[in-house]
Amino acid sequence: MLLAGLGGSTPAAAQFVPGIAELPMLEGLKPEPDGTVVFDTPEGRIVTTSLTGAVDEKAVRDFYGATLAQLGWRKLAAGHFRREGENLLLSISPLPGNLIRLGIRVAPISRRLP
Repeated sequence: MLLAGLGGSTPAAAQFVPGIAELPMLEGLKPEPDGTVVFDTPEGRIVTTSLTGAVDEKAVRDFYGATLAQLGWRKLAAGHFRREGENLLLSISPLPGNLIRLGIRVAPISRRLP
């Protein structure tokens, strides 16, 4: 299984990020209701999704930095990755109650990410 060696324990039945079937969801994060939009375009897929949870920002960055590298994504800048004609952007925002919101956006390289 590809998830082995990502650091920490991997749950027996790993959850995946809605709309991005190959990307595991960090334990402690949950999809926001109505927080996922998926479009298929001639250039490729466009996915926008949001996850929330009481997870440390560093843990999120470390987990997705390691996971995305194992999945073939190359880090271009903080929170910005590229693989096979796609860009992936991670954004982390603090929420009240020691929660965070993780925004994930995937789009073809031909599309500008905000």
